[in-house]
Amino acid sequence: IQTITGSPPLDSRVDCSCNVYPPGGHLLCHDDVIGTRCISYIIYLSEPGEAWKPEDGGALELYPTTTTAPQLPKAVPSKNILPKWNTMVIFSIEPGKSFHAVQEVYAKHKARVSISGWYHVADKTTFSTENASAQTLLNGSYVFTEQRPNDTVVDIIQPELVSRSASKKSFSENDRRYLAEWINEEYLDHAGMARMRQQYVTEGNMLLQQFLKSKVADEAKTWLISEPKEHDFHKPCLRKNINYSLALCGPPHMRRFIRYKYKHDAGYFHDVNDFPGFLHYIRTRIFNSESFGRWLAEIVGCDLDIADEQIRCFRPGLDYTVAVQQPTTGQSRASMILCFVDDFDVQKKQIWSDGEVGGYVCHLKSASFNDAKTPAEVYKNEDEEKVVSIDAAFNTLSLIKQEYKDFNFVKFISKAAPSCRWDIVIDALLK
Repeated sequence: IQTITGSPPLDSRVDCSCNVYPPGGHLLCHDDVIGTRCISYIIYLSEPGEAWKPEDGGALELYPTTTTAPQLPKAVPSKNILPKWNTMVIFSIEPGKSFHAVQEVYAKHKARVSISGWYHVADKTTFSTENASAQTLLNGSYVFTEQRPNDTVVDIIQPELVSRSASKKSFSENDRRYLAEWINEEYLDHAGMARMRQQYVTEGNMLLQQFLKSKVADEAKTWLISEPKEHDFHKPCLRKNINYSLALCGPPHMRRFIRYKYKHDAGYFHDVNDFPGFLHYIRTRIFNSESFGRWLAEIVGCDLDIADEQIRCFRPGLDYTVAVQQPTTGQSRASMILCFVDDFDVQKKQIWSDGEVGGYVCHLKSASFNDAKTPAEVYKNEDEEKVVSIDAAFNTLSLIKQEYKDFNFVKFISKAAPSCRWDIVIDALLK
């Protein structure tokens, strides 16, 4: 191994494990840099009598990197290696360079079987873990990238910490009447708002089902059903529309999803011609309104600053976010997500709710990470009591209080999911 790779002198230690990826199994993007790992190897032992095809999934994905400092993986792999029987893959482990992933296994009756592990460098002083993906995630490093369709350029995006403010002292009857055009009135009357405020204060989270009133939700359902189920970024889940641009967000060791940006606020409803356009319309009319800002401040019980808003699409078999700390001023946050998925029959509802296809949101309390200083080579189970899980469901709004070191992530959404997961996300800094 040392001779054919040209690696530094290797230690006698060789890590080895057997890995079986059943249908739906996958491994997200990472660079393997932990401790003294130097060379990664994989020997594929999938069923020899059945040829492994691209449509079966399970490929080893190799990611190109940017020219930035530090280097970052681009959101689309440059090479896919199928797990063919009795083949061996070897690659060097380098911080910020050796990014790879295991594509989801799409085959329904095959398993991706392999023996894999690492060779270790003998002299640890010759090997640096600076800029390793696991280390940067553990230390709260934050970076956000965007890539346009049919463009190889990756832009690094700076977060916007504050866009507008809202005060709970000024929520009025006029605000209530305005929001009643859009939102289920159960969430707007005095008694309902008092119950929500009490739950938010005591529990730190709440789930508001059937959040949009029925006539608005029916329009959302119509547009969602009409969306083509395309999963290629260069042919994404939308029709051509000059009013918005879209970007593939990364880097993929932190996240991957499509984000929509609009050139101006939504006009009239008759201008809507696809589901992203509908989401932009209700985002403009509801969530960007001063009335909604005051409603949200009333629910959380304090004044707030709206820090970030996004319209996102998570494509089956491709997209996710991981637990990475958001840019922060040290303040607590209210994280609000309005979710849309196709769960319009009993079977689809069950598919989303059983968790097997992912697409749900997990909230992790910061205590889960307090004792960790370096990435572990042996992983332990997290304390489940510190995790809040929220299923993907149509027209459901979740509201979670986050301390400044807490984490949210959207679980990788399987190709077996009934639809994309669409959502509108708002983060508010609590004063």
